[in-house]
Amino acid sequence: MDIGKRLKLLRKNTLNLTQSKFGEQIGFKATAIGQMESGDRNVTDRTILLICKEFNVNEEWLRNGTGDMFIEPDTFSLDQYLKSKNATDFEIELVKSFFEIPDDSRKEFLNRLKKYVISNFNENDLVATKEETFEEKKKRELEAYALELEAEAKGEISSALEKHEGA
Repeated sequence: MDIGKRLKLLRKNTLNLTQSKFGEQIGFKATAIGQMESGDRNVTDRTILLICKEFNVNEEWLRNGTGDMFIEPDTFSLDQYLKSKNATDFEIELVKSFFEIPDDSRKEFLNRLKKYVISNFNENDLVATKEETFEEKKKRELEAYALELEAEAKGEISSALEKHEGA
C-alpha cells in the first residue's frame, strides 16, 4: 500500500473525515488531498509532519506502512480531544476558562445550573426538543387550528344568542 492509500485509509475509514474537512485541518483544499490520495501529487515531508502532528499519526506508519497507525500520547490533550469532537475555538476557550475558576465557585455554578435546568425544563419540554417529522408537525398544527376554529365558532354562536336574547 502506498502513502496515498494510507492517507485515504486514515482520512476516510479511521478519522471519518471528508477530503474538505481533513484538508481544512492541515491547510489544504479538498482537491489537493484527493491528488495526494490518488498519487497525482507528492506528499511532501512538510505535509507528512503536519498530518502526524494534527492527527497524532505515527510518521513511520504514514511513510512506510510499518508500526501502529497512531502514536499513543503520554499525556491527555484537552485541545486535541475537543478538536476531535469538532469543537469551535469559542467552545475550547469556554471549557478552558471554566477550569480557571476556583473549585468552590465551579461547584456552586454547577449546582445553580442543575437547579435551573430542573426547575425550567419539565419532561414535556425535553420531549418537545426532539425533532418532529413533517407529518407530526402538520398533524399538531392542524389540531391546533381546528380547536381555534371551534372556539371562534362557539364565540360567534354565543354572541349571536346574546343579541337575540337581549332583543
